[in-house]
Parts: sequence; structure tokens; C-alpha cells
Amino acid sequence: MTEKIIGVVGGVGPLASIQLIKYIFMQTEATSDQEHLRVAMLSFSDLIP
Repeated sequence: MTEKIIGVVGGVGPLASIQLIKYIFMQTEATSDQEHLRVAMLSFSDLIP
């Protein structure tokens, strides 16, 4: 089975997305970097009018 990836699509600003990802990592019970969840964030702030 393929490991799932959490995708973060913003809309409240890039710093809010970073805070969300930090929260996800802080809530993950990992003892090494390799044990953390896979997370992908796309931030295109220049496209927001």
C-alpha cells in the first residue's frame, strides 16, 4: 500500500500554513525525522488578489 501524503492548500497566508504544518509535526509521535508524516505545502501568495 502506498503511504498517504497530507496536502496543505493555503488561503489564509503562508505563515498560517507553516504554523499548521508545525502543529502537525509537533503532534506526531516520531523519534526521528524519517518517522514523520509526509506533508506537502504549495504556496502561491502572488496569485491571491
